[in-house]
Amino acid sequence: MGLNSRIYFHIFLLFNAVLFLAFQGFQAFSAYRTREALIDFQKNQASQAGKEALALTSHPLFESSVNAQKNSLSWSWFVREVDRLEKTYYLQGIWFSQNGGDYLSLHGSKLDKSRDVDLPEGMYLFQNQDYGVIVAFSLELPELFQAQKHTQQVGVVLISVLFILVMFTVRVLFRRTEKLQEELVSSSRLVEFGRLAAGVAHDVRNPLGAMNLMVEELKDLHQSDMETQNYLQQIGKEISRINHTLGTLLVFQKENLPLNQEVDLLKLVAEVIALFPAFKDSIVLKCGAGPIGILGNRDLLFRMLENLVRNALESGAELPKVEILLEKSKDCITIVVSDNGPGLPDWKKAASPFYTTKNYGTGLGLVVVQDALERHRGTIRVDKVNPTGTRLVLSFPFDTVPEIG
Repeated sequence: MGLNSRIYFHIFLLFNAVLFLAFQGFQAFSAYRTREALIDFQKNQASQAGKEALALTSHPLFESSVNAQKNSLSWSWFVREVDRLEKTYYLQGIWFSQNGGDYLSLHGSKLDKSRDVDLPEGMYLFQNQDYGVIVAFSLELPELFQAQKHTQQVGVVLISVLFILVMFTVRVLFRRTEKLQEELVSSSRLVEFGRLAAGVAHDVRNPLGAMNLMVEELKDLHQSDMETQNYLQQIGKEISRINHTLGTLLVFQKENLPLNQEVDLLKLVAEVIALFPAFKDSIVLKCGAGPIGILGNRDLLFRMLENLVRNALESGAELPKVEILLEKSKDCITIVVSDNGPGLPDWKKAASPFYTTKNYGTGLGLVVVQDALERHRGTIRVDKVNPTGTRLVLSFPFDTVPEIG
């Protein structure tokens, strides 16, 4: 990621982290407030129920309801009133006791006297001069709070995982966006460079052709003068070198080159090697059985291979050795160019227009290679070779590869 992208990503990450912590804090505060509200509600309901239950003990019908004989009329009243209290105040049960005896409910269940001192959560004791009343709230708050805590923990884990996934996705999108921006900028520069280069190449090529004709005429006029012949031969070489550079520049002008030519890579590499007769023993070609074909533009592929071999030979080794390997698999065709030089710097930097580490050259060789790769939907990988050297691995998709021969 670039500097600006990293800054934006960190700002976005910080913002989301603060938002995440704020949400978790709000959730914890809401859970706490809910807990406190439920406890207050339970206490208020139990308090009201306790007061009304104690009020029942003062009613004239109460004694006849709970004594051993249990008058049926008063008992029906007592059952109705207790049932009303339980439903009104969400009670699990009401227990009554007289003069410190066992706490009995209308359902016949008992509570030990020890409950007077240490009552479980949700039970409350209310007393007057003669009677004691225990009311049990029906909502089981401890279990409810435990479930709430468990739900909150699960929510934190799920939201944390979601947060990490979102951050990972955003990071990937940032990188892809940055890569697309770099490719767009690079393409725009190449387009502008192509327009400029085409104009320069056309203006220079015409007088260069005239100069080449004059050199040939001067050679015929001074056939006996060897010194002049040497000078003219050197001038001819320089004119050829300039012509080669101009041809490279004109490649960028052609936006819609035909890419449907069937090219035999084995023959093409042999033609490229023939351009360097002085290094014929330094270049080794390795290839599998049979021809290897690719569907594309022959001129672009030729210039691509020429520049790769030239760079390998001029990589800085005292005794240059270059190995070219052609391979065909089920998915792609691979061209591997290896040298024994000190090593290639960063590919993106090396493939920039006019970048060169030599005292000569235009710095356009790897730009031509990159342009040919993009047009043929190929990819490149740069590997270092121990102890010295560079291996360039070019891969072309199989669907652009026809069968040749």
